[in-house]
Amino acid sequence: MQGNFYFPLLTRQPIEEYHNIHGEFYAASNYQQNYDMVAKDCKYRCVYCDVTVKECGGEPLSLDHFRPKALFVDKFDGILVRHPYNLHLSCQKCNVLKSKDWQGCKETIDGSTYLDGKGYIDRFEQNLLDFIEVDAGGRIQAKEAALGDKGPGAYMINRLHLNRPNRVYLRKKRHVENLASEIENLLLEYSKSVTNNCEAGLVSPEKGMANISKLNNITECFLNTKKL
Repeated sequence: MQGNFYFPLLTRQPIEEYHNIHGEFYAASNYQQNYDMVAKDCKYRCVYCDVTVKECGGEPLSLDHFRPKALFVDKFDGILVRHPYNLHLSCQKCNVLKSKDWQGCKETIDGSTYLDGKGYIDRFEQNLLDFIEVDAGGRIQAKEAALGDKGPGAYMINRLHLNRPNRVYLRKKRHVENLASEIENLLLEYSKSVTNNCEAGLVSPEKGMANISKLNNITECFLNTKKL
């Protein structure tokens, strides 16, 4: 379930998709064009806390320079300031908490994004779920196999406050809503089975009516619970 509901694998669109009609990158100031493309790449989720645009009420998230602009503006001809592959979708809170923090390599354009267990996982290069996991209560834990509390997963959890109450609540809500959807599907399948058995004469009319009555009671209880 982890990969389906939390932190899905991300891939970039071909770089040509980011070019304007002149075959160049859009300027960093062209926020809307860059945002639309990067949001699609990031599946409309914050790459750090996994909150979705929908869970934020439909309000746009922000664009984060993964390798901070403040640190790399004078390096590599400033390409990381405008290169779309250095732009990641981030909620406002994670963006502010990350700010210009960078614990990875500063000497190469594509060096390690974390050193000595400190730094950030590039979601387009590595699966974050190799480093962290989300429990049924919506809290994120660092995996012991990935250096536990001394690895980049733990660093991100602590630095970005990934277990802040609102985000834990939203992850748990997502989990509960998925369970509700599965139960709803099971009730629907059972309803079809009861109806088919009655029509095929596999059960007596009395038993069929009893099953339908039982199903209606279960469904009503479920719908009332779902409203809570």
